[in-house]
Amino acid sequence: MGEVDLKVAVLGSGAMGTFFSSMLSKEAEVYLIGRSRTISKIRELGRLEIRGKTRGRFKVNLISTEEIRKKDLSVDLVIVLVKSYDTREAVEEIKPISEEAIFLSLQNGIGNEETISEVIGGDEDRVIGGYTNHGCTLLYPGVVLHAGEGETVIGDLRGRISKTVEEIADLFNSCGISTRVSKEILKEMWEKVVINSAINPITAILRIKNGEILKRRNLRELGEGIISEGEALLRKLGYHSERLKDRWIQVIEATSENKSSMLQDIERGKRTEIDYMNGAIYEKGIEMGLELPLNWTMWKLVKSLEEKLW
Repeated sequence: MGEVDLKVAVLGSGAMGTFFSSMLSKEAEVYLIGRSRTISKIRELGRLEIRGKTRGRFKVNLISTEEIRKKDLSVDLVIVLVKSYDTREAVEEIKPISEEAIFLSLQNGIGNEETISEVIGGDEDRVIGGYTNHGCTLLYPGVVLHAGEGETVIGDLRGRISKTVEEIADLFNSCGISTRVSKEILKEMWEKVVINSAINPITAILRIKNGEILKRRNLRELGEGIISEGEALLRKLGYHSERLKDRWIQVIEATSENKSSMLQDIERGKRTEIDYMNGAIYEKGIEMGLELPLNWTMWKLVKSLEEKLW
């Protein structure tokens, strides 16, 4: 891929899209892609801005999805940071400028990489998996609060250490985004979803920041129960996961002042990604012969919140 004149498209102009676009603009030519209304507001602002643990103002190229077909542009890397339920449509929209690009998903939930591969013609060589533990809250279009620092992990979906993955990790690290390459990215992505499944829905249902889970005995016990269900599923999938409850605690402590993305969605009256989190865990459990009642309960409670908001 190479880093000389690297053109990076960040697909999704929410909290994480704004954060990654800003940071990567230090070393690459970045194109932030979002809906026309959001991009227009960022253009009025005239910049991207990060507040909190990281601070700075940044300039990137802005493109609305409606403008893509008018652009004479070809990008090298597409970082997908839209909501999981928008993945297929968003990747379809960016096709005109990404015919040979590498796609990296840093989204929440399970199944996004398969969706991306389907849309771009089944070329698995062009799709990389990953996740990030940074905690960001969108204050308004173009401005994010960086409330929690965390590791970003990426990897080849077939378990190899490829040159392309290493180059992307080098780029991220050079921009101040601490990034590790994993040979077991599928396992780690499942572990990440399990950890999130014991944070996001609890915070969304009770309208609390992440750190409150560890301050309240009953919530801590609930979270530990959800993690135990996730561990049972991981064992069925053939993954040996160590210290998952300890890692869950570490993530909460590192992002204690952050509002989870699911809570932010509920506060804005938007659809959540619960179907791709606890819903996906529960359905995979049924497929593997497991009953996971706590995940089912979290799934249905958040879905009921969505119904109320809509």
